[in-house]
Amino acid sequence: MRLALLADVHANFEALTAVLEDLDRRAPDARIVCAGDIVGYGPDPDACIARLIDRGSICVAGNHEEMVLGRRSFARCVRAGILAAIWTRQHIATASRRWLNDLPAWTTPVTGVVACHGDLRS
Repeated sequence: MRLALLADVHANFEALTAVLEDLDRRAPDARIVCAGDIVGYGPDPDACIARLIDRGSICVAGNHEEMVLGRRSFARCVRAGILAAIWTRQHIATASRRWLNDLPAWTTPVTGVVACHGDLRS
């Protein structure tokens, strides 16, 4: 199985769309693995989540998902990231929030491959 690793989408729907279009040309059979930070900074968290779900992507939580859900403090985050997390908390759809809440910290999409955001200790 071919895998395509994405990370740090940060709610940028236009960039995600461009990457997926390129992926469709280069490796249309690849299974998408997203190593977190689907939300944060950009204005389209719901659209990015929906697109990744529609593509059958395997996703894990990143630090921005954790901040949006209130699982991680803002102590090590830059001001723009804090503002983005607060904005996302106020604007994200309930279904998207539930989906984020269910994301694992790490996953094994195929034998011998582990996907996480950061490292397995954090």
